[in-house]
Amino acid sequence: MDAFSTGSSGSGSPQMSTEAFMDQMKLQLAQAYAQEFVELSW
Repeated sequence: MDAFSTGSSGSGSPQMSTEAFMDQMKLQLAQAYAQEFVELSW
């Protein structure tokens, strides 16, 4: 999980603010959590 290389999807600006970085981290964490949940429930 490398948020720095991914950057913020959609904005296209190379510089990410702290807020955008936190949003990206939360999104990746939510996706990972959902993936684990789906794998466990199946």
